[in-house]
Amino acid sequence: MRTPMAVAAAAFTAAMMLVPMLAEATCTQIIYAERAVSTETSTQLQGRTASNSLILWFGTTNNDMLSSLIHSAVAQRNRVQVTGDASSCPVAPATGNRSVGTIISMIQQP
Repeated sequence: MRTPMAVAAAAFTAAMMLVPMLAEATCTQIIYAERAVSTETSTQLQGRTASNSLILWFGTTNNDMLSSLIHSAVAQRNRVQVTGDASSCPVAPATGNRSVGTIISMIQQP
């Protein structure tokens, strides 16, 4: 015999299966890797979407593999797709610096 609590829990679990999971908010930009700034513990990537852009995008990482990829991309000024943990890509200011947050993934394009 099922108790009312068990029936309620089963109904709640079944209903939750129908609710879509929310995706983690991120900010993704495709930029030309212009500059890398490293300290003992982190590396910052700086770049622009176009050579005449007034906006400098930047992101920081503590991951050694991403740091190596950043320096490689900057050496060749390659385009990279950078995804950061910022809740959304900032749209202001019209000129200046905009952050993608902490870099969680990066794809280098030849």
